[in-house]
Amino acid sequence: MGWKKHPENRREQRDEQTRAFLKTLSSGQLNNFKITAACLEEICEKTPEDVYYSAEDIKWFIGFFLYADRNFDGSVSLSELTKTLESLEDKDSAKKDAKKAKEDAKELMDFFNTLDISGDAKLSLAEWIIIGFFGEDRKDNYRGAIRVELE
Repeated sequence: MGWKKHPENRREQRDEQTRAFLKTLSSGQLNNFKITAACLEEICEKTPEDVYYSAEDIKWFIGFFLYADRNFDGSVSLSELTKTLESLEDKDSAKKDAKKAKEDAKELMDFFNTLDISGDAKLSLAEWIIIGFFGEDRKDNYRGAIRVELE
C-alpha cells in the first residue's frame, strides 16, 4: 500500500511515462494512435489541486455515452448523439423555432468535431470521457468540477 502514501511520486512517474510515450508518438513511429496521443496530452495537463469531480457526474457522463450508443458498436456517431438528445428533450422545448434548432445543431456538430480526434465520424469512449469531459471542462476553467478548499 506504499502507493497511497506518496501520490505526488505516482503523479510524477505517470507524467514521465506519458511524456516518454508521447515522444515516441510524435516521432512518427505510431501515427495511427491519434486518440491515444490526444488523450495522453490531456492527461498530462496540470489540473489544479482543488479540482474534483463527483463519481455521480462521471458515471452520468459514461452512462449517457452508453445510452447514446444505439447500435452497440462501442462508439457514438453524430446521428446517434442527435437522436439521443432529441429523445431527452422536454416536449415544450421541442417547439423551438427553426433558427434556434439550426444554431443548436451547429453547436452540437462543432462539439462533436472537437471530440472526434480520429476523424472517423464516431466518438470512442476515450474521446468522450478524456477529451469531452475532462478536456472541455479544463478549457471552460473547470466549471463542472467541485472546487475544494485546501488546507
